[in-house]
Amino acid sequence: MFRTGTLLLASLSCWLGSLAHAADFTELDRQLRAGELGSIKSLLIAQDGEVVFEGYYRGTQANTLHLLNSVSKSLGATLVGIAHRQQRLRLEEPVSALLPQYDWNGDPALRTHRALTLAQILTMRTGIAWDEWSTDYRDPNNSVAAMLASSDWYRHVLTRPAAQPAGTHYTYNSGVSTLMSGILRARTGLSPQAFAQRELFAPLGIE
Repeated sequence: MFRTGTLLLASLSCWLGSLAHAADFTELDRQLRAGELGSIKSLLIAQDGEVVFEGYYRGTQANTLHLLNSVSKSLGATLVGIAHRQQRLRLEEPVSALLPQYDWNGDPALRTHRALTLAQILTMRTGIAWDEWSTDYRDPNNSVAAMLASSDWYRHVLTRPAAQPAGTHYTYNSGVSTLMSGILRARTGLSPQAFAQRELFAPLGIE
């Protein structure tokens, strides 16, 4: 992934600048079709508000759906930002208020992280013990794999032990990003998909 991105950026630097027409990208298009820049499936370049290059490769088209993976984290944070602008939630609110379906006082397993704030969740500074880099995502010892195997993803994340005090260390954590889905549902009364369509995709003309 890193190598592919580096190759693409290096090649783009040869074409970008004062170019303003798709015809200027003939060699780039050739390299993309030949796979010389990696297994890139699509590329769109806009310059000064105008699309100057658009290409699709490896059997894809403009309407081909792609697996977003961790791009969804940015999308989820964007939706939380929209809800925040609408005053549906506050960054300093604790997770115990944002996910009221749990017995935060009566369930001992939930007490450790009940004071986590939305800001700490968004910045992945929760202090929750989590490791999704040391092993393959299919390994049952991987934190993400363990979460996916659980019956309640939110509770699984929130009952993990603490590795550091909240707010002090950044730890990449796909688990806490899933909490945004539950938070949005609780505060908007809509599924994350419906809220995204109404408040983000529809205004942008995305179907």
